[in-house]
Amino acid sequence: MAWKPKLHVDCEQAKGWNWCPKFAAQVRRAARAVTSQFQAFTCLDLHFCNETTNHISTWVENHSFGNHFPKHKLPIDACSHADATVAQKETLCDACERVVSVEIERGQCLPQFKVLHPGSLQERCLYMADVIGNRKQELEAELKSKVCSCLGCCGDGKCWFRNPDEGWLENLIDSVQQKVTAQLETEGWVRPSRDHPPTKAKSEL
Repeated sequence: MAWKPKLHVDCEQAKGWNWCPKFAAQVRRAARAVTSQFQAFTCLDLHFCNETTNHISTWVENHSFGNHFPKHKLPIDACSHADATVAQKETLCDACERVVSVEIERGQCLPQFKVLHPGSLQERCLYMADVIGNRKQELEAELKSKVCSCLGCCGDGKCWFRNPDEGWLENLIDSVQQKVTAQLETEGWVRPSRDHPPTKAKSEL
């Protein structure tokens, strides 16, 4: 991978926050859910990725769910504040912003051939690594500005992509139905209804 965003938690920056060790452990488990969203957003924003394909959303969801589908890793439990007062929410957000820092590292672009070929995956990886390196400070500031919102401690709890946990089943059903309907129509079947199974058009019987 051309670049690696990372999250760090330093509880020394909020010594009075007794929950910080638990918070830090949960951030470690959810870090890839946050950084994958940032990487995907940046890839689209810089036009390195094609937004018309579903590879990006699938990649993000794989990191967001891990082995716990349909339980999403975000927001983390340590940031839960549904019943908190305004002052408590502000305190939680402030603590998160103080202890969480971010870093962008240059990744490794593994060679495909003995000689670097124009247009190869390695060349594109190296080019992207250079672009990210030139914008390192800007991208770190952008990641830092939203990381606590992604974790659920600040603001509206939104990240760069909609939480797939919200209505994921309905969206999955709709997606499958659309694909099935399109395939049936392509094969010459009549659009099915709730009460009747799909049937061949009369002209083809």
